[in-house]
Formats: sequence, structure tokens, C-alpha cells
Amino acid sequence: MRHSLDVLGPDGVQRRVVLLEGEKLSQITGRSCEDRRCGYCVFEVLEGSPVSALKPDERLALERDESGLCRPGRRLACHASVAGPGRVRVPFAWSLAEVHE
Repeated sequence: MRHSLDVLGPDGVQRRVVLLEGEKLSQITGRSCEDRRCGYCVFEVLEGSPVSALKPDERLALERDESGLCRPGRRLACHASVAGPGRVRVPFAWSLAEVHE
């Protein structure tokens, strides 16, 4: 199943992407992950329930974050997968990928 996500970038521009259910959200941040714990692919859920539930490995990565980017309410795109439609925010300019509509 396909789901639409509205991605609000740090520039205030909102883009719509369509992703398959279960697909990782890494492409909305443009960060390819090597260790799945750096914290640079953070995003925030603004509306809906567009992502999978927080799993133990993501929780541990958030707790061990050394970047200072993983504040409460933020998720890691390298761990989270698409679960439904919604609206998310990518808070940093360097983490917003070229998002195709």
C-alpha cells in the first residue's frame, strides 16, 4: 500500500512524497546511514501516525545520541518505516534530501 507524506522542510516549504508501507524514511532526510545511531537523520511527526512504532534499537540509538539532535518527539529515519499517511518535519537544511513529488 502507498501512503502520502507531507514533508515540511527547514525552509518552510512542504513537499508531498508517496512511499510504500514498510519503506524506511531515510530518503526524506537524505542521510545514508552507516551505523544507525548517529542522529543526523532526525525528523518529527506533526500529524497523523505515519511511522512505525518506536522499537528497542531505535530507542537505544536515541538515548545514546552524541549529536544533541535527538530531542523528545524526534525519530530516526534510518529506523522508522512508513505506516500510514501524515505530516512530518525535517528540522535541518543539511538533512533534507531532494524530495520527489
